[in-house]
Amino acid sequence: MKKQVCFTVLAVLALSVPCLAESKAAPLHELIIRNSGSLRGRTVYVDLFGRTARAAFRDADTAGMTVEMLGQPLPVPWNEVKPSALVRIALQAASSAADLLAVARFAHAEGLDEDAGRALDAAAAGYRDSAEEISAVRKEIFPEPVQPEPVVRETSSKPAPVPEITSEAKPSVIPTFHCLGIYWSPEKGEAAKKVFVKYREAGRGEWRDALPMRYNRVDSPECKADYRGSIVNLSPGAAYDVALHLEGTDLKTVFRAATWNERFPVASVVKGSNRKDTLSAGTSGTAAGYVLYDGTGCTIDTGNQSDVGISVDASYVIIRGYTIRNARQHGIRLFGGHHIVIENCDISKWGSEDENGFGVDYQGGVFSNRKELSSVVIQRCRIHHPSWDSNSWAEDHNNSRHPAGQQTIVFWESEGNHVIRYNELWSDEAHYFNDVMGAGYNSGHRGFPGADSDIYCNYIANCWDDGIEAEGGDRNVRIWNNYIENVMMPIANAAASIGPLYVWRNVSGRSYSPPGSSWDLTHGYFFKMGYAGSEKWMTGHMYIFNNTIFQPDGQGAGGLGGSSKIIKHCVTRNNIFHARQGDRYSIASNDSSTDNDFDFDLVSAQCPGDQEKHSVSGTPTYVPGAGFSFETKTGVFHLAPGSRGYDAGVPIANFCDSFNGTRPDMGAHESGTQKMQFGVKAEFVPPGASQNAGAAPAPAPAAGSAAD
Repeated sequence: MKKQVCFTVLAVLALSVPCLAESKAAPLHELIIRNSGSLRGRTVYVDLFGRTARAAFRDADTAGMTVEMLGQPLPVPWNEVKPSALVRIALQAASSAADLLAVARFAHAEGLDEDAGRALDAAAAGYRDSAEEISAVRKEIFPEPVQPEPVVRETSSKPAPVPEITSEAKPSVIPTFHCLGIYWSPEKGEAAKKVFVKYREAGRGEWRDALPMRYNRVDSPECKADYRGSIVNLSPGAAYDVALHLEGTDLKTVFRAATWNERFPVASVVKGSNRKDTLSAGTSGTAAGYVLYDGTGCTIDTGNQSDVGISVDASYVIIRGYTIRNARQHGIRLFGGHHIVIENCDISKWGSEDENGFGVDYQGGVFSNRKELSSVVIQRCRIHHPSWDSNSWAEDHNNSRHPAGQQTIVFWESEGNHVIRYNELWSDEAHYFNDVMGAGYNSGHRGFPGADSDIYCNYIANCWDDGIEAEGGDRNVRIWNNYIENVMMPIANAAASIGPLYVWRNVSGRSYSPPGSSWDLTHGYFFKMGYAGSEKWMTGHMYIFNNTIFQPDGQGAGGLGGSSKIIKHCVTRNNIFHARQGDRYSIASNDSSTDNDFDFDLVSAQCPGDQEKHSVSGTPTYVPGAGFSFETKTGVFHLAPGSRGYDAGVPIANFCDSFNGTRPDMGAHESGTQKMQFGVKAEFVPPGASQNAGAAPAPAPAAGSAAD
């Protein structure tokens, strides 16, 4: 009876809303109405009381749609259909190239560029006779990004001058969607001198500060340069001017670089189908046109008769939309290649039994052991529920109690430059992972995830060891905006041998290790610290900003390094280090720790005596209803006004320089901002991102006075 009343009231409310026939969405309304017969009975998504719900499409007219839920007809006016939902429905309804181009233009206008790209890809695959028109619209919506190039000098003066290049040492840059990894070995570099970094959108605007780079020469070819660092929170597909200045000298350089474009051009499409054996993706594309293996709606279920679901040995390829189940070893195995995109896939039930119901160690939903592997993007995938369990720290497996078993993502010693974003990586209590993601070697100069890699906006859960095992080189590795729960160690870093490693705006939830665990463990630490093998590997720098250790029902993680792990070369600011009740330390204390700068954090327990001169002591108070929702993969972690840590942080160049109060809040979630979104529905928008980012830059200004 209550359901009937709910739908009746909702229907009345829906019918009372006026039609928006003249809106910019009118072309999409028209094509849905025109093709409503092909949609009838198909699943669509509508928003009810602020939540997304599944429904069956019935019909459409100029007023809106009629859908069916729980056997009841429900009218939904057009202006109650969110743009993202409208685009998805229109994509299903589209019956011509013109329809798909209309969808692409509307999606782009609404900031839904991923959906715009899908519409264009579908048009290219299905309507080859319209290739010229489709190409023109693609160029209109996604102009080619400006490629990295030296700054061109002019004779005219500009209000924001570029510094004169006075150093003969040439910098290099490795981009991702939102970051630039910077490398420079200037003359006269030494430990006492920093390199100041400034950046701006190419050819426009004032220079902004980035975090300075510290001198850190490591005896390894993986070191790449004496000064290493990252510029973060950038916009995709945009060009930037970067200026470097060696402290205490007149040595300067300037260059232009571009972030990755989120749209990958598609030259050809290999349509998938349901199958019971391995799909081999062995045809490479080019930078100008990827090969798209489109498995949307297709399932690969090998019945444990094949070692892998999809085998990839190619470059410039996209693996999209496959459901992969029951592979004997790995869901997807990458045997080689670079510029590989894996997106919108659902991978489960992979792996083999080792002993006693425990899985073979390091079998992965996505796996590679190729050292030359580079530039892999894993996005909007669900990788979950392997075939077997991993042992906990309280169980024996191959004469060891160290957890061993299957994982979601495993890259061994790869070249790097990967992006792992917008994924949901989880399981259940009978199928825990070893680590959720990670690989070896922890004692080395590579490790996981590989240099110049980003891990962000993921939901990560259900392992007996590390949620993210970022150990080894950690050269320009960046980890942000993840929610990690039901693990022992949320983030592992033992050790970072090259660095810098950047960890910011992550939230950790429940941490757990069962009774009988080695060393009487009951839970882990937010950040592992320490080393593997030897203390000699602790040579990389680390920056830990604006993270939150959340304590759901008092079952969260401990602080940095527990009570006594060695910590070296680490800077912290604006974190909420709310250690679990009973833990004595928010930051570990050890006489061998050195070169650390811990300050301006909220700490609930003890810290090293010479640190945290400006800390806030106590525990945080959050706004009512704070916490994480598994159903929506959203979280609210705002501090309540008046709480310890509220408006008590410090600005941090490029990491925390956009905030709402007089000062930044401590913790991951700045007050006044939207809910944090993790997983497949997430979309990272850099704080304070310019509306102009990604547009064609003006010519670079003339060299003049120093940018700093």
